[in-house]
Amino acid sequence: MNEIIALSAANIGGEQIPTVNARDLHAFLGVKTEFKDWIARRIKDFGFVENTDFCSFLSESKGGRPPINHILTLDMAKHIAMIQRTPQGKEIRDKLISLETRVQELSPELRLLINLEMR
Repeated sequence: MNEIIALSAANIGGEQIPTVNARDLHAFLGVKTEFKDWIARRIKDFGFVENTDFCSFLSESKGGRPPINHILTLDMAKHIAMIQRTPQGKEIRDKLISLETRVQELSPELRLLINLEMR
């Protein structure tokens, strides 16, 4: 399991960055709450900012009101995934903890290089 959810590049805040489709994250996490209510609550409860943490857009209408979609920064997606109380949320938490543990086992020089690379 290298990539849990598909990533794509998108322009948020004037930068091309790796992003996650919020509907894909919602589906992967097995959330039972309707998407529009779930994403609105997450944005409000955790203080995410449009055009900094995510961007939203209208999908093509298939009759009726077009749905609003959201593209999330990778950091926002991680925050949401880590707080989601589903087995899939736990899977993501476990993976992030495992990665952190593996990084801590590296030599100090490699950890420094990784930290520099991530900035």
